[in-house]
Amino acid sequence: MTVVDNLKGLSEKARENLRRNAQLRMSRKGNRLLVLKDREEIVRIFDPEQIESQEIDYEGNGEKVRKFDYAVTDPNTTEIQIFRASTRTSGDIDALLAEGYRLIKIRREGSGKNTRYYATPVKES
Repeated sequence: MTVVDNLKGLSEKARENLRRNAQLRMSRKGNRLLVLKDREEIVRIFDPEQIESQEIDYEGNGEKVRKFDYAVTDPNTTEIQIFRASTRTSGDIDALLAEGYRLIKIRREGSGKNTRYYATPVKES
């Protein structure tokens, strides 16, 4: 029996959501958030069928921003991670995906609120 099974006062749907989240955390160790440093660049395989949109309150003040989570695979290790993109970066990535590109280089420039990501296609050999 897990901690989730012992929770009282939650609806069945809420308990099921918590069970699913716990299971995902345990079964998808490689499915973690991909974080780049300033001027770092990586090449990943983007899966256009694995994109989720969500609103996140980073400041904790009730002001939410829309973010897009892309499942990406490292072509060298096959590790699956999540690349979280702003609406601007998401538009750039989606344009490349619409053109048939799956192998995409992502480069980060800046930090904090001045961060900008650049997406460019990589020719597959």
